[in-house]
Amino acid sequence: MRSLFLLLILVGSFACTSENAHKEEFGKLVDLLADQMSDEIESVVIIPLENACSSCSQMTIVKLPRMEGIEKSSMHLIFTARSGKLIEETLTDAGLEDFQIQKDPSYEAWKMGMVDNNPSYYLLKQGELIEKGGITFENVDEQLLKISKHLEKK
Repeated sequence: MRSLFLLLILVGSFACTSENAHKEEFGKLVDLLADQMSDEIESVVIIPLENACSSCSQMTIVKLPRMEGIEKSSMHLIFTARSGKLIEETLTDAGLEDFQIQKDPSYEAWKMGMVDNNPSYYLLKQGELIEKGGITFENVDEQLLKISKHLEKK
């Protein structure tokens, strides 16, 4: 009986911690997106261009325009670096015109811990964060497919 009670307390505190973590992450997204945040944004992909796995970032950039059958305007891309010039150079001829793009030349996403060495994705539904994860060289196809399926569920 005592162990059941302890288990219930642990499960309840984990659920609250998980919910609070999602609210905290969503708050960071709102801060990062500032006046661009809206219910129309269903996914956010943050792509670090410095201190990053360049293969992971480049593979993500290359594969994004090739995603078929999704409303790309619902996907918000944030490019983060300490240099606006690096962001501009990266975006030149990247083929990402159909996406919502935000430049983060002050590296705020990195400072807030929203991205590390790999790109990160955040899936939103009705203004709430429902899932977040990382995109690596090994799983870029799988993660972009997950984002694509999420956007198709309109």
